Amino acid sequence: MWLALTQIKACRGGEASNRSSGKQDGDMDDIEVRREVLEELAWAPHLDATNVVATVRDGVVRLTGVVSSLAEKRAAERAVWHVRGVRGIAQEIEVQIPEARRYSDDEIAHQVLNALRPAGVITSDQAINCVVHLVVGGTV
Repeated sequence: MWLALTQIKACRGGEASNRSSGKQDGDMDDIEVRREVLEELAWAPHLDATNVVATVRDGVVRLTGVVSSLAEKRAAERAVWHVRGVRGIAQEIEVQIPEARRYSDDEIAHQVLNALRPAGVITSDQAINCVVHLVVGGTV
Protein backbone atom coordinates (compact mmCIF):
# COMPACT_ATOMS: atom_id res chain seq x y z
CA MET A 1 0.00 0.00 0.00
CA TRP A 2 2.82 2.42 0.82
CA LEU A 3 4.39 1.92 -2.64
CA ALA A 4 1.07 2.68 -4.34
CA LEU A 5 0.59 5.87 -2.33
CA THR A 6 4.16 6.95 -3.08
CA GLN A 7 3.52 6.45 -6.80
CA ILE A 8 0.28 8.41 -6.61
CA LYS A 9 2.04 11.26 -4.83
CA ALA A 10 4.74 11.28 -7.50
CA CYS A 11 2.08 11.38 -10.22
CA ARG A 12 0.49 14.39 -8.55
CA GLY A 13 3.73 16.34 -8.77
CA GLY A 14 5.01 15.50 -5.30
CA GLU A 15 2.70 18.05 -3.68
CA ALA A 16 1.91 15.80 -0.74
CA SER A 17 4.14 16.05 2.29
CA ASN A 18 4.84 13.34 4.83
CA ARG A 19 1.98 13.70 7.32
CA SER A 20 3.99 12.01 10.06
CA SER A 21 6.36 14.98 10.22
CA GLY A 22 3.54 17.14 11.58
CA LYS A 23 1.06 19.58 10.15
CA GLN A 24 2.60 22.26 7.97
CA ASP A 25 1.27 25.73 7.23
CA GLY A 26 -1.63 25.48 4.80
CA ASP A 27 -2.31 21.79 5.52
CA MET A 28 -5.95 20.93 6.07
CA ASP A 29 -6.96 18.67 8.92
CA ASP A 30 -8.96 15.51 8.23
CA ILE A 31 -12.30 17.11 9.17
CA GLU A 32 -11.75 19.90 6.64
CA VAL A 33 -10.61 17.46 3.95
CA ARG A 34 -13.69 15.27 4.53
CA ARG A 35 -16.01 18.27 4.32
CA GLU A 36 -14.41 19.34 1.03
CA VAL A 37 -14.51 15.78 -0.33
CA LEU A 38 -18.23 15.43 0.43
CA GLU A 39 -18.93 18.77 -1.22
CA GLU A 40 -16.93 17.78 -4.31
CA LEU A 41 -18.76 14.43 -4.52
CA ALA A 42 -22.13 16.19 -4.22
CA TRP A 43 -21.27 18.48 -7.15
CA ALA A 44 -19.64 15.84 -9.40
CA PRO A 45 -21.64 15.96 -12.65
CA HIS A 46 -21.71 12.24 -13.56
CA LEU A 47 -22.17 10.85 -10.08
CA ASP A 48 -25.07 10.14 -7.75
CA ALA A 49 -23.14 10.22 -4.48
CA THR A 50 -26.18 9.46 -2.33
CA ASN A 51 -24.75 6.08 -1.32
CA VAL A 52 -21.07 7.01 -1.22
CA VAL A 53 -19.34 7.37 2.15
CA ALA A 54 -16.02 9.15 2.63
CA THR A 55 -13.77 8.88 5.65
CA VAL A 56 -10.38 10.55 6.04
CA ARG A 57 -7.36 9.64 8.14
CA ASP A 58 -4.02 11.39 7.76
CA GLY A 59 -5.14 12.84 4.44
CA VAL A 60 -5.99 9.44 2.94
CA VAL A 61 -9.62 9.29 1.79
CA ARG A 62 -11.45 5.96 2.01
CA LEU A 63 -14.46 5.76 -0.32
CA THR A 64 -17.07 3.09 0.35
CA GLY A 65 -20.66 2.57 -0.71
CA VAL A 66 -22.52 1.65 -3.86
CA VAL A 67 -22.93 3.24 -7.29
CA SER A 68 -24.74 1.97 -10.39
CA SER A 69 -21.90 2.08 -12.94
CA LEU A 70 -18.14 1.89 -13.34
CA ALA A 71 -18.27 5.43 -14.77
CA GLU A 72 -19.76 6.69 -11.48
CA LYS A 73 -17.08 4.88 -9.49
CA ARG A 74 -14.36 6.56 -11.55
CA ALA A 75 -16.10 9.94 -11.33
CA ALA A 76 -16.04 9.68 -7.53
CA GLU A 77 -12.31 9.02 -7.52
CA ARG A 78 -11.63 11.87 -9.96
CA ALA A 79 -13.69 14.25 -7.84
CA VAL A 80 -11.74 13.39 -4.69
CA TRP A 81 -8.39 14.14 -6.38
CA HIS A 82 -9.62 17.71 -6.93
CA VAL A 83 -9.61 18.36 -3.19
CA ARG A 84 -6.59 20.06 -1.68
CA GLY A 85 -5.15 18.05 1.19
CA VAL A 86 -5.92 14.60 -0.26
CA ARG A 87 -2.79 12.47 0.01
CA GLY A 88 -4.18 9.17 -1.23
CA ILE A 89 -7.39 7.30 -1.96
CA ALA A 90 -8.54 3.86 -0.84
CA GLN A 91 -11.24 3.14 -3.42
CA GLU A 92 -13.71 0.55 -2.11
CA ILE A 93 -16.91 1.58 -3.89
CA GLU A 94 -19.00 -1.32 -5.15
CA VAL A 95 -20.75 -1.22 -8.52
CA GLN A 96 -24.26 -2.72 -8.52
CA ILE A 97 -25.83 -2.55 -11.96
CA PRO A 98 -29.61 -2.06 -11.72
CA GLU A 99 -31.70 -5.01 -12.91
CA ALA A 100 -33.19 -2.91 -15.73
CA ARG A 101 -29.69 -2.42 -17.22
CA ARG A 102 -28.57 -6.05 -16.99
CA TYR A 103 -28.45 -8.08 -20.21
CA SER A 104 -28.19 -11.81 -20.81
CA ASP A 105 -25.34 -13.20 -22.92
CA ASP A 106 -27.62 -13.83 -25.92
CA GLU A 107 -28.98 -10.25 -25.73
CA ILE A 108 -25.42 -8.93 -25.80
CA ALA A 109 -24.54 -11.17 -28.78
CA HIS A 110 -27.59 -9.88 -30.69
CA GLN A 111 -26.64 -6.26 -29.92
CA VAL A 112 -23.11 -6.90 -31.22
CA LEU A 113 -24.46 -8.41 -34.44
CA ASN A 114 -26.94 -5.56 -34.90
CA ALA A 115 -24.12 -3.04 -34.49
CA LEU A 116 -21.64 -4.79 -36.82
CA ARG A 117 -23.94 -5.65 -39.76
CA PRO A 118 -25.06 -2.10 -40.64
CA ALA A 119 -21.47 -0.90 -40.29
CA GLY A 120 -20.43 -3.39 -42.99
CA VAL A 121 -18.00 -5.22 -40.72
CA ILE A 122 -19.80 -8.52 -41.36
CA THR A 123 -22.38 -9.63 -43.89
CA SER A 124 -25.70 -11.28 -43.08
CA ASP A 125 -24.32 -14.75 -43.96
CA GLN A 126 -21.29 -14.45 -41.66
CA ALA A 127 -21.23 -15.49 -38.02
CA ILE A 128 -19.24 -14.21 -35.10
CA ASN A 129 -18.23 -15.76 -31.82
CA CYS A 130 -19.21 -13.40 -29.01
CA VAL A 131 -17.70 -14.27 -25.64
CA VAL A 132 -18.96 -12.42 -22.56
CA HIS A 133 -16.68 -12.22 -19.52
CA LEU A 134 -18.00 -11.35 -16.09
CA VAL A 135 -15.58 -9.52 -13.84
CA VAL A 136 -16.35 -9.91 -10.15
CA GLY A 137 -14.34 -7.53 -7.99
CA GLY A 138 -11.11 -6.01 -9.20
CA THR A 139 -10.59 -3.56 -12.00
CA VAL A 140 -11.78 -3.75 -15.59
